[in-house]
Amino acid sequence: MPESTDVCLVEVGNKIATVTLNRPEKRNALSAGLIEDLVRILGELDESDDVSAVILRGAGPSFCAGYDLSSETRSKYILADPVEDRWRIRRNVRRWLDLWELRVPIVAEVQGHCLAGGAEIMMMCDVVVAAEDAKIGFPSARALGVPPLSALPMLVGIRAAKRMMLTGDSVSGVEAAEMGLVTEAVPADRLESQARAIAERMTLIPKDVLAMNKATMNAAFEAMGFRHASLVGVDLDIIAHNTKTAREWNERSQRIGVRAALRERDAKFEN
Repeated sequence: MPESTDVCLVEVGNKIATVTLNRPEKRNALSAGLIEDLVRILGELDESDDVSAVILRGAGPSFCAGYDLSSETRSKYILADPVEDRWRIRRNVRRWLDLWELRVPIVAEVQGHCLAGGAEIMMMCDVVVAAEDAKIGFPSARALGVPPLSALPMLVGIRAAKRMMLTGDSVSGVEAAEMGLVTEAVPADRLESQARAIAERMTLIPKDVLAMNKATMNAAFEAMGFRHASLVGVDLDIIAHNTKTAREWNERSQRIGVRAALRERDAKFEN
């Protein structure tokens, strides 16, 4: 059974594992260490006979605000070398696809901010319960391009996907449920109990049957082009990182800081 780390907590009981992203002071932004711990822990839980379902949640007020651009990942986010950038992005996409292929189903418990990389992880989960006032989206589309993990059009349809990706606008948990981006939205005080209720019902089904049920649903999604679009999206993401706009934003954020650059970027959308 995997052990908790400083940035990723694990609890197991009654066939349910609860995995908590534990960087609340950073709104659970994804550092390299957190990503590595999360993928490893979920992989080990998948091998355990004592776990039939996983609940994935975030400590504090947010599920996950995206990639941590202020951490050690910052210097690697937009690279001058497109070959290195391609390797890095493909490696990250493979990690998320590994989560997609786990046998054990994952129930995401989404509150507060669920943005960029956080939304990518959410889309790899099998069932998503969101707080009604959650904020879900890909604001990075406003300067750095659309992320390569291309599940969004398959989940919500091309019209809703384009509306989000061509504006960078986020949606509430209620709106996300209406468009099919999450399974359901509930009041924040019911979030934990509803996610657990769904996971408990999963544990009533034998684990091998659950695995085949999940694989069958995933096969239909992949027949729609999910995996192919994601891998093609890697190369498009590299092009986006090397556009004039992306390079100017990257240079600006290095000069004035990431937070200030993000506020500056988004200010025109708040009017």
